[in-house]
Amino acid sequence: MQQSKLISLFRQFSDDELNRFDKFLASPYFNQSDKLLKFFRLIAQDKPLFNSPSLEKQKLHKTLHGTKKYSDTTMRELISDLFKQAKVFLAHEGLTNDGPEASAVRFKWLLNHNLIKLAETELENREELLHKLTDHNRGYYLHSRILDSDRFEVVSRKFEGSEYKLINTFDFYKHIHSLNRDYLVNNLHNYIYLLAMARIYKFKSDESLLLPLEQLLQPYLNQGDVVIDMFYNIMQLVRTGEEKYFFELKARFFATDKTVPMSVITEASTGLSNYTALKIRAGEQRYKDECIEIYKFEVEKGYHLVNGRIDHIAYQNIAMMAAETQNFDWADYFLETYKNNLPEEAREDSYKYSKAYLLFGQKKFEEALRFSLSQNSPSFLSKVSSRLLIAGSQYELCMFDELNRELDMLAYHLKDENMTKERKQSYVVFSEIMRLLGELKANYNRNKLQLLKSEIYDKKELLSREWFHKKIAELEEMHQ
Repeated sequence: MQQSKLISLFRQFSDDELNRFDKFLASPYFNQSDKLLKFFRLIAQDKPLFNSPSLEKQKLHKTLHGTKKYSDTTMRELISDLFKQAKVFLAHEGLTNDGPEASAVRFKWLLNHNLIKLAETELENREELLHKLTDHNRGYYLHSRILDSDRFEVVSRKFEGSEYKLINTFDFYKHIHSLNRDYLVNNLHNYIYLLAMARIYKFKSDESLLLPLEQLLQPYLNQGDVVIDMFYNIMQLVRTGEEKYFFELKARFFATDKTVPMSVITEASTGLSNYTALKIRAGEQRYKDECIEIYKFEVEKGYHLVNGRIDHIAYQNIAMMAAETQNFDWADYFLETYKNNLPEEAREDSYKYSKAYLLFGQKKFEEALRFSLSQNSPSFLSKVSSRLLIAGSQYELCMFDELNRELDMLAYHLKDENMTKERKQSYVVFSEIMRLLGELKANYNRNKLQLLKSEIYDKKELLSREWFHKKIAELEEMHQ
């Protein structure tokens, strides 16, 4: 029974909801079966996990029916009845809240009983409620359409036979706009996903599928609908990669306010971040400044937090980009301010790695090495990232024996690790180039340096390419 729909539902109930459901079942208005109430109370004893052996149907049957022979039919009926009552309870909970759903039900009752004045008051209250909502998501537009439809019903009751007043009272354009808008937003969102998947898996998408959508979009673009304009920019950015869509999206993103749904803000943030990452990997370093500007805006607005938490990868990416653009004071502020917003299981290692990266950027190599060596992450990729940072610090500190041992350890772990061929190759190439660079710093040779420069240029999969270019330039300047 632990895997039943009923138990899955109860696992999502809070303690307070379980207590209210108990009162719901105890009310003879909703339930007249004492056995059903007793059945629920037996199950509720096992909250919140509901995974005890006591929830086996045979044991529950024995508690309810004593020595009576077990009947699976009886237990299935009890489970089914309790599940139905739980759904009625959830519906009742939704209708007792002062939301648009409850208002719509009250309105129907008033209208059906010809209480037109009270029905109109209910409509006014619902309109005010919708006006206060800041998240203009699908639900908002759905209830706006229902509100329009309910207004039309009131008008039809008041002005039967007066076609002129009917047509001019009901805003048909607004109604059609809401329907079209909902269709366009959802199809834009779906097409963005398809384009992103096509790019990830290197699959050529069918551009002809977009033509009907683009035609429908034309009357809505640049008309003040921020959501449609942002989704359109995201789609075109993923589709074409043209820079103009990046800057249009960025401008709209920076102009966001509380009326823009968080889901749209997240989608825009992802689109902007992915584009800057692509440009940076392509060697356009000016996009690092664009990237940190976006990150700073997100932090200022609180967009980087979800329910008060920040993803540890996002935390590291923000800190690393701040370090790479030499926003050291801001990076330090960010690290310390949001450390406690990290998931507890990743907090210390994410903080230490980010701090080490920042210290490395500040050329405080001994401190960076100390923070890197103190990490103890179970994640292989986190360990590899730390090893790359450790190797860089050892190179800067001329710890060549330690550097070679670190690179040997990295090569050893890479042999058996399950990862994509491209990712593994990028680590292998980094290790090879770092070893050669270390040897050159320890025993300089001009010819070998020129060969290494060519190799760095040819190895397109090389990580930290800009850093290697700087180190080569430093060695050349040192030995002029």
